[in-house]
Amino acid sequence: MDHIVHNNGTLNYCVRWDSTDKLSKSMASKFQDALTRHGWSDTSACKSEPFDVFLQPKKGLDGGFGYDYGQAVNQEDMLANIDGDQLTIIAHEIGHGFGLPDFYEANEQPGTDFPNCLMKAGSSMTVTDSDGWMLRRVLEHLKPRYNF
Repeated sequence: MDHIVHNNGTLNYCVRWDSTDKLSKSMASKFQDALTRHGWSDTSACKSEPFDVFLQPKKGLDGGFGYDYGQAVNQEDMLANIDGDQLTIIAHEIGHGFGLPDFYEANEQPGTDFPNCLMKAGSSMTVTDSDGWMLRRVLEHLKPRYNF
């Protein structure tokens, strides 16, 4: 969250290409739109600017991993779905970047009637009001660290 506060609510992404496969300019030009389309974040290019988080498409990766410093996702899945309305795995992993946990099992969920959300894998393919509620909750607990 520190990088979001420092940048007045924006994130600068850097895409780390972790593959021996050649990346075409045509495909690379789609990355920024793919990151903004799902509704989690604003992005900008890495042209000599410092970046806050990275997106790392990784060949052969099973699923993805999300951290506060970036996301690693399956390269093949990302490229196959880059023109789709939603990149569900990327959006889910970005949720982890905001501090949201996985809700795969019932005992990980806040309650038995917890609604569908992106962080409850398989229950929603898009960011939901429940995801927004969880993000607001994270921000509520972090707000005392900042002067706003």
